[in-house]
Amino acid sequence: MISADGIIIGSPIYFWSVSAQAKLVMDRTYALRRPTNRLEGKVGGAIAVAGRRGQVEGLTVINNFFLGQGMTPTGLGVDGRGSEKGDVKGDERALTGATELGRRMVALIHRSMRSN
Repeated sequence: MISADGIIIGSPIYFWSVSAQAKLVMDRTYALRRPTNRLEGKVGGAIAVAGRRGQVEGLTVINNFFLGQGMTPTGLGVDGRGSEKGDVKGDERALTGATELGRRMVALIHRSMRSN
């Protein structure tokens, strides 16, 4: 994570939040805040997939993590629908959103590199 220019965190949504594994990854980065905030300035992209609902809450958790680390969220969260493995492959809106998320991340990373 330290050497990355951008970080995408994606998670299935359980009970209106990210999975325990995704939360664990975010929690473990707390150590990267001291003595200097080593994730600051990196670009963050958020993806959440649920069967019916909870994506907005999950995206909020991920984007709050980015903000807490001093990162730059893309402002575009991708929310997909699916209950079974592979279901999201049929969600055209989510696939289009993921493509746009990638494009926006690249643009933001290039912009931050030019300004440094």
